[in-house]
Amino acid sequence: MEFTLPKKVKIAGLTYYVLSDYPFPPHNADLAGQIAPDDLEIRLSTKEPEVESLYFWHEVLHAIDIHYNNDKLDEEVIMRLAHGIHQVLKDNEMYNVKRRGNGRSKAKG
Repeated sequence: MEFTLPKKVKIAGLTYYVLSDYPFPPHNADLAGQIAPDDLEIRLSTKEPEVESLYFWHEVLHAIDIHYNNDKLDEEVIMRLAHGIHQVLKDNEMYNVKRRGNGRSKAKG
């Protein structure tokens, strides 16, 4: 089974749009991913499929934490959980990482 980065994902009954190749501003240029709960966006900047997949799960965990846990988990815990989920899925051949393609923008309206 291949993992293709979804265009959107439902978390806590809300539809988050997944934006790949996101152009972070210069002061955040080192970011690989970001959750934007007010905009319902998961923003990813990396072009490497394996890293993009990891940061997708990382940002999904942030969204889960925000909506179900009052944003109580720190960054280190989120990163460890994301690595764990990503590795379990790969080691058990639940998916192979595949890049969806170049960036897309969320349709407004």
